[in-house]
Amino acid sequence: MTGVGGALEDLGRYDEAEKMYRDALALRRALDVKIPDRNLDEPLSDLAMLYSDMGDYPKAREYYGQALAALDADPHHGNPPGEADDSAELKMLRKINALMEEIKILNNTGSVLGNMGDYKADLDYIQRALTLIDTIPTDGVGAYFHADMRAIALGNVATVHADSGQVDLALKEFLDIVDPVQSDRRRRRHGGRAQQYRRHRGRERRLRQGPAL
Repeated sequence: MTGVGGALEDLGRYDEAEKMYRDALALRRALDVKIPDRNLDEPLSDLAMLYSDMGDYPKAREYYGQALAALDADPHHGNPPGEADDSAELKMLRKINALMEEIKILNNTGSVLGNMGDYKADLDYIQRALTLIDTIPTDGVGAYFHADMRAIALGNVATVHADSGQVDLALKEFLDIVDPVQSDRRRRRHGGRAQQYRRHRGRERRLRQGPAL
């Protein structure tokens, strides 16, 4: 149902998309609170993003707030259930996925506030997202997600500084993000241990595409 809502939203049929999202929210609210995949935050976030796309930023902020509150009230958030024989890697991926949902909501809340001209609040929410990102392990299966999500969040900080007129600071921050990529290229030209830098190459690609969390 939320997938249909997303398709309608992409077509600019906002009223129909809103109905789909609200129907999805009503169905999930009717489920027993003990059901692990109830995930009220998802349709609430969909509604928030819809209102943001429509330019109704106060309403978008309200629904992102409700999405965060739904995560806080979810007993399974941060410790998603799985199977008894799940590997350690799969368990970690489940936890990372749960964290990423909260990180996206924080980032998008900041974006809405930035669109409303409150750049300080925008940065505050990105910092909250960075704090969560830094709880992701930097080794094993978490290494890629930590590096990738942190680079995106730091890129968002630079974007906010650029939007607020601090262009020189934003440029320095962007260069600091892509510097590991340049270091990799220099090391590959001159020899040496470049392998440890290659994991940063995705940062530049993601930043050029301007992804949202």
